[in-house]
Amino acid sequence: MRNVGFVQCRSKSVRCGFVLFAAGLVIIANAGGAPAPSRERLLMDFNWRFALGNANDQKADFGFGTFWGWLTKQNIQTGALGRDFDDSKWQTVNLPHDWAFELPFDEKAQANWGFRPLGRNYPATSIGWYRKTFDVPASDKGRRFNIEFEGVMRDCVVCLNGIFVGTHLSGYTSFGFDVTDLVNYGGRNVLVVRVDARENEGWWYQGAGIYRHVWLTKSAPVHVPQWGTQIISDVGPGNALVTARTEIANDSDTPANVVVESTIINPDGKPVVTGTAPPQPIEPWQKTDLSSVLKVPHPKLWSIESPDMYRLVTTLKVGGQEVDRYETPFGIRTAQFDPDRGFLLNGKVVKLHGFCDHQQHAGVGAAVPDALWDWSIKKMKETGCNAIRMSHNPAPPAFLDACDRLGMLVMVEQRLFSSGKEGLDQLESMVRRDRNHPSIVIWSAGNEEFGLQSSDTGAAIAETLQRRFHELDPTRKVTFAASNGGVNVGINKVIDVRGVNYLILFDARLDLPTDKTMPHDATPEEYHKNHPNQPIVGTEETDMPDEGQPADYANQGRVPHWKFIADHPWFSGAFIWTGFNYYGEDKWPQVAARYAALDLCGFPNSGYWFYRQAWTGQPPQPAPESKGPASAIQLEPDRFAIRADGEDVAVVNVSLLDKKKHLVSTADNRLTFSISGPGKILGLGNGDPDSHELAGGTQHSAFKGHAQALVLATKTPGTISLTVKSRDFPQSTVFITSGACAPRPGVP
Repeated sequence: MRNVGFVQCRSKSVRCGFVLFAAGLVIIANAGGAPAPSRERLLMDFNWRFALGNANDQKADFGFGTFWGWLTKQNIQTGALGRDFDDSKWQTVNLPHDWAFELPFDEKAQANWGFRPLGRNYPATSIGWYRKTFDVPASDKGRRFNIEFEGVMRDCVVCLNGIFVGTHLSGYTSFGFDVTDLVNYGGRNVLVVRVDARENEGWWYQGAGIYRHVWLTKSAPVHVPQWGTQIISDVGPGNALVTARTEIANDSDTPANVVVESTIINPDGKPVVTGTAPPQPIEPWQKTDLSSVLKVPHPKLWSIESPDMYRLVTTLKVGGQEVDRYETPFGIRTAQFDPDRGFLLNGKVVKLHGFCDHQQHAGVGAAVPDALWDWSIKKMKETGCNAIRMSHNPAPPAFLDACDRLGMLVMVEQRLFSSGKEGLDQLESMVRRDRNHPSIVIWSAGNEEFGLQSSDTGAAIAETLQRRFHELDPTRKVTFAASNGGVNVGINKVIDVRGVNYLILFDARLDLPTDKTMPHDATPEEYHKNHPNQPIVGTEETDMPDEGQPADYANQGRVPHWKFIADHPWFSGAFIWTGFNYYGEDKWPQVAARYAALDLCGFPNSGYWFYRQAWTGQPPQPAPESKGPASAIQLEPDRFAIRADGEDVAVVNVSLLDKKKHLVSTADNRLTFSISGPGKILGLGNGDPDSHELAGGTQHSAFKGHAQALVLATKTPGTISLTVKSRDFPQSTVFITSGACAPRPGVP
């Protein structure tokens, strides 16, 4: 068995110092059968009640803000925060849910909301209420209960059983609450979330509501807290030293001697090394950090081509009995930004062929189901894309899991550029949650802070954020997406990796209104020569809208810029704006920006073919097109078999063809969709950035000969049939098998 080391430190705070290695432990040979899980993590996505409130009408807002309100007295609320409120007339919804995407377009609404009626001018559609009823058995008394939200857009109030739990401001950071004291054991419990979407955090469509997953975690009093492990790999000749830091909490009145067992499971599902520390005493209501080093022989390195994943299984025992089992997926790899060679993965130069992207898709808005992340990442990989910048916010956990599985590099970005408490709390939430993902190779401290990026104040904020990044994760560099050309002032002067938004800002010598004090503006070559120790990455680079832009836009766009990036080894690569078109950031009647390689549904724009050729060497091969007339409907699901788990989604592309089976690119026929069997139509779309059609219902127009249906499985296995028809030509039907499976453990 390989060498393993443990060392322990005690602290009341979770911010205990990180220690790499110490001797003194018990070695256990490759352990065999794993014990039964001692914690439960239950999905809370199903069977919520939902209703719109009203920011300006207390009665229409279900009594929110009345005299005996949520901040004055507890468990006496008579409105929707109360446990006994009658919500039987509310709509039943499953998560993820984006109520804004169900609202009609409004010309007077803000472009950054995709012209949906949200904000202070729309009090009747900017407040959403969610209520979830669930039972807890009496036998759970004595366990710890935590409710974890992956993302709520945005400012929310959370209550359980009529008692205030907490609030959360940002729509992009995950958060959770210990609700142990508030649970009704042996009876009915009611979780209530009031969401206020009147303010926005960006200039693109962000959605509204509980648009990511919610989880209920049950654990013993002695347990690993949320995001309580950190894994660092040191790759050497023939082996890797894996440092695993584990946080242990004793949330009880009794001291505990805790034995920590750490096992690494390889990509084939076999344990390769296990180490057990001597018992560690933990006082009541205290936390302890334990660090171990485990040697993995001949590791399979995570890479773009072979995204091999390991698992760390952390088992806590008290008095010889297992009390907690916490699993952490991770990858073993090295990632480096070099000022001369660019980006290196596992010691090999990799030019970043990246896209920026937002969390949204036609048919569902911001409430993107997990299966759709896999599908969209695979669509981008078709172009030769190997990296994604989640713009401009922390990424959904399901997206990062998919990037880990599929071999996609990621830049994850801080939304709030502030070194105040809220900004640092958001940063800590993001890094602690995501730092074990091998797909993440760099953090971004922010994007285009026009009023700060070239100033001393901006530099000070960036230094504080970068210092906290390094404290929480010493393995990754930090960048900032700066749009101020070739200057080395402000944030650019202090950041680890110079982030460049748009090379044109170097060559054009643009005098931006907020950057008038720039002392020097250099070409990219001059900047690199003057600052030879600072790596450079293109955090955002020009693409071209598919249609309707002047020729000079193309000339200053993708061709010369990508050639420059490709020809200079020290330029690590770039993230093109964007992979998919997105709602928001446009002018009425357009409700979606059209800057991308792929449209809202993932159908190729001209940029798709350009980057596929530039990144893979494959010549453009678009399907033959005609001007019609269309005479047939072709249905193409991404998969003919999905899982009957209530979550899986098949993406069905619709094409209108002529008699020669060529796509009719001018066809915009009205289509009617119907479904039978154990499935439902989750949403419809067509990729048209000018379309004002809603995604719900059973009818939708085609655009450029295309449309798309998202088919959601129920929990009943069987055959789903989707039929699409038009009054102009015969209908077409596709059959999808929804196979029996074990759904993720959840709360009914």
